[in-house]
Amino acid sequence: MITPNRISSLLRQHIPEFAPRTADGVQVLQGNSFRLLDGALSAFLRWIPKGDHHGETELRYYRTVLSVADLPTPRMKATARTAEGTLAVWQWLEGSDLRQANRLLLPDAFALLGQFHLAHRHSGPVESPITLRGYPTTHQLLDAELGALWSFGDPRARHRCCQILAPLEAGYPSVNHGDVHPGNIILARNRLHFIDWGYAHRGLNLTDLAYLWETRIQGECPGDWWMISGTEASSSLSAYLKASEVKGASESEVIRAVMVWNQLYSHSNAVRNGLEVEADKCKALILELLT
Repeated sequence: MITPNRISSLLRQHIPEFAPRTADGVQVLQGNSFRLLDGALSAFLRWIPKGDHHGETELRYYRTVLSVADLPTPRMKATARTAEGTLAVWQWLEGSDLRQANRLLLPDAFALLGQFHLAHRHSGPVESPITLRGYPTTHQLLDAELGALWSFGDPRARHRCCQILAPLEAGYPSVNHGDVHPGNIILARNRLHFIDWGYAHRGLNLTDLAYLWETRIQGECPGDWWMISGTEASSSLSAYLKASEVKGASESEVIRAVMVWNQLYSHSNAVRNGLEVEADKCKALILELLT
């Protein structure tokens, strides 16, 4: 794991305008994330090792799509590429995320997300975070995702799943953040910002709502702080659909489809990582949601 001393050395060598003057000017946040705090200098630092797919994805989107300020995000100020990886410097946001405080702002956040999706709507292809492939149409995307995942044995349940996912076809291809939970939305200086774009992709816009959960459909909400449930989910969905101009979609049908898709995605991740217990939980919840 890279150390604060190594980060300081890289800054002095490659980005001297952000080089700390004191030995403790770089502080560890977690893993490969650091804060630069040295006199007037303040920034968020991330070390992205060579081969870090999500880190490289974030850099690519910041250099392209996110360089246009149509969605509030921290500004990327500088990068330094080395043989071992890339050191990136972002604006430091002095604020807090929406995991506990300021939950009433969640609908505002999803309205911003909807405006962003509408601004970056495109004609395809549409990429799947489940199969990691692109497809010409949304229908082909959903069919491929279900085909790749369905190993539950009951063809009637698969047919029912197809029916429930069908409302997602009211959406459109756009640039997806890929991980829109309350911890990735920061309130700073009375403005909401979206952070952590490592899962960004040119996907189906409605699947960016994956953390919304309607308790009137299924009362037991999986997960923890990263899920948005109950009235918060309903109001966030309403705000999103209006801002994104998704037409002809029933809110209750869309959110049920999002809930099922979320569990299919969670199931695929559990299987990919060998988490059998978690995969079984997702499978059981999917079958409950199909009733």
